[in-house]
Amino acid sequence: MILAAVAAAFAFGWTDYLKLDALRDRREQLNAFVDAKPLTSVALFVGLYALVTALSLPGASVVTLAGGFLFGVLEGGSAAVVGATIGGTVVFLAMRTAIGNSLQKRLGERLAKVSKGLQESAFSYLLTIRLLPIAPFWLVNLAAGLVDMPLRTFVAATFIGIIPGTFIYAWVGQGLGALFASGEQPNLLQPQFLVPLIALGLLSLGPILVRRFWPRAPKP
Repeated sequence: MILAAVAAAFAFGWTDYLKLDALRDRREQLNAFVDAKPLTSVALFVGLYALVTALSLPGASVVTLAGGFLFGVLEGGSAAVVGATIGGTVVFLAMRTAIGNSLQKRLGERLAKVSKGLQESAFSYLLTIRLLPIAPFWLVNLAAGLVDMPLRTFVAATFIGIIPGTFIYAWVGQGLGALFASGEQPNLLQPQFLVPLIALGLLSLGPILVRRFWPRAPKP
């Protein structure tokens, strides 16, 4: 069922809406809807993020930017964290069904490496690879579902671990909102982009340091 939904998303072009151009072109309609129905907007955003994550569709980063653009850093980042955690949990639980056996055969060694680390130290290992972009988010969701990890451990480590990166992206998204409203051309040297991008760059150095002092860290 999940694979069929992914195929449908690509076949019907739904993934085209998960692009920055779509956010820019529809900003007025989106802002108007958020202003008219703020609570409904947040709920729909969380649902959309959960769906994108559960189906492992490309464009999650754009959805995170949209959260900052539509709701601001705090509210948008929080909604994205909740949505990503829900979507990741759906994948985690799905991997404990027949779907897990099928995907395990297809992904092979990549999945096995992450699964081994999760078996040895579930919470700390998962928290580390959530905090730092050491392995793809979707791959970690799949691997975690294959090991004997309690659901509460997965949810807690995921929720806490994705907070820094998610809020940085929401920060950038808030800057995009101001840029779209002014009609200016993108300039990465503007403060609303430069500061969060520096923070994102510092976060991206994490995997290098981790692999320097933790040779057994998973590779993307």
